[in-house]
Amino acid sequence: MDIKVKRAFVNDWETYLLMINEWSDEKKDVLNIDNVKNYFCEVLIGHVLFICFIDSVPAGFIICMNGIKSWNGTKTLREDSVFIRQEYRRLGVASALMNKAKEYAIDNGIKTFIGIASSFGSNDIDSAKIFFEKNGFNCIGYLMMNSME
Repeated sequence: MDIKVKRAFVNDWETYLLMINEWSDEKKDVLNIDNVKNYFCEVLIGHVLFICFIDSVPAGFIICMNGIKSWNGTKTLREDSVFIRQEYRRLGVASALMNKAKEYAIDNGIKTFIGIASSFGSNDIDSAKIFFEKNGFNCIGYLMMNSME
């Protein structure tokens, strides 16, 4: 099994569309698919998005708010959304995405990476907390923090 994570850019919108359709079904949201490309481009403004592939097949994504924001005076990256396609769950996709986001944070001088358990897409907040803690985050209520220092 070959797991690769890459940063998404505008030309990756169709890959995102494939997954966002599944995410929408899972969350029971109604998406106007005609606007997905525009939405994707808007997401890339002020956010960073990584897509994970297993054997060249898109398996999941993570969207993080860019590190231009500051929390407690520290340059910060905040996990906004994580989605893993059903057939690729429990294979290390979410951890690979988190690791790539942490690498991005370190490379860009970001000192704090914040994850929000309720934005992880899980109805089981305790499972989300376990995931974040396994990936080096400290639990502060529903807020997870990872110091990059």
